[in-house]
Amino acid sequence: MNISYEHVDTEESNCSLERFNNLYFNKHKPVLIKGGCKHWPAVTKWNIDYLTNMVGQRTLELREKDDINIIDYDGEVPEAKELASYFQELKNDNGSGEIKYARQSRLLIDVPLLQKDIEKPVFVQEPAEDVIAPYIPENHMANPMAWFGPKGTYSDIHWDMEHNIFAQVKGSKRFILISPDDSINAYPSMYTLDQIAESAMAKEHYSELAGELKDILSELREKEGDITRERFHDELRNVLDDEQLYALCDIILQLHNYDVNAENPDYSKHPDFDKAKPLEAIVEAGDLLYVPLQWRHCVRSLSTSFSMNWFFLPSINERVNPRYIILQSTLSHLLPR
Repeated sequence: MNISYEHVDTEESNCSLERFNNLYFNKHKPVLIKGGCKHWPAVTKWNIDYLTNMVGQRTLELREKDDINIIDYDGEVPEAKELASYFQELKNDNGSGEIKYARQSRLLIDVPLLQKDIEKPVFVQEPAEDVIAPYIPENHMANPMAWFGPKGTYSDIHWDMEHNIFAQVKGSKRFILISPDDSINAYPSMYTLDQIAESAMAKEHYSELAGELKDILSELREKEGDITRERFHDELRNVLDDEQLYALCDIILQLHNYDVNAENPDYSKHPDFDKAKPLEAIVEAGDLLYVPLQWRHCVRSLSTSFSMNWFFLPSINERVNPRYIILQSTLSHLLPR
C-alpha cells in the first residue's frame, strides 16, 4: 500500500512570475501550478495517432520501465525503436508491463514541427553565462526533454543539478519530493572511489577523475593516517575545481541514489524516513510542477503519460551558492576508501 504525504503548495494558472519568484523560486520551494500549461495545443492535440503521423520513421532510445537499480556500474544498454512503432505499442498497451520507458528524449529537436504545440513556461529562468559554464554541457538546456511511457513507469529517488519546470501534457504522474535538508533521512546510497572508478559513466567519460580522487585520498592518508569521511569531504571541498565537481556529480547521478522505497517505506529497515518530511504532488494534464535544484524526488506514472520538462541552472541573482549545494549533495554519497 502506498503512503500518502502532505501535498506541495498549489497555485492557480494565473500565478505571476513575480509571485512564483518571491514565494517559491527564491526560497527553493516546490509548487504545483494547476492548469499552468493547459492552454498548450499539445494538451488537446497530442494523442497516439497525431504523434505517430508527426514522427515518421525517426527512432528513440527506450529504457526499462522500472528505474530501480537499473543504472548501475555496468550501465544500461537502451533499446532503439522507431517512434511510430513505440507509440502504437502504447496505444495497444494491455498492462503487461513489457513496454519500456522513453525518457529524456530530444523529441522537439528530432521533430521540429511539434514545437508549435508547446511554449516555454515563463517560470524557466535565464541564468548568466558564468553560472552555466562550470556545471553543464553546452546545449543541455537548449530544448525541453520529452518523457513517454505506459502506466507504472517509475524513476527512483534521485536529484538533479538543475532547477526543473515539469509539464504534464497527457495522463498524470505522482511525485514524492524531499528537501535537501532532510535527504540524509532517505538513506543515501554510498560509494567508494573504486566503485566510482568502475562505473560505466566514469570509464566512458571521466577516466581521469577517479585517479585524481585517489591521489587526493592517498596524500591525506600519508599525512594523517586513517581518514574520516568528514575530513575527506573537507579536503574535496577545498581542492575540487568546477570541472572535477561536475564530473563527480555526473557519475553519481547515474548510480542508484537512495535505498528507501518512498512509496512504501519499510520503517524496520529505514526508521528515520519519517523525519524526511516527504511532500506529494499529483501532476495532471495541463499542470506545471517546479522541482527546485537538489530536491530529491521519485516519479510514478499513474496512466499512459506524455510529459515535457525544462532544466535550468541557478540565476546569478539567487541567494544560494549553487556550487555549495551541488557539492554537498555529491559528497553525501561518497566514502573515503
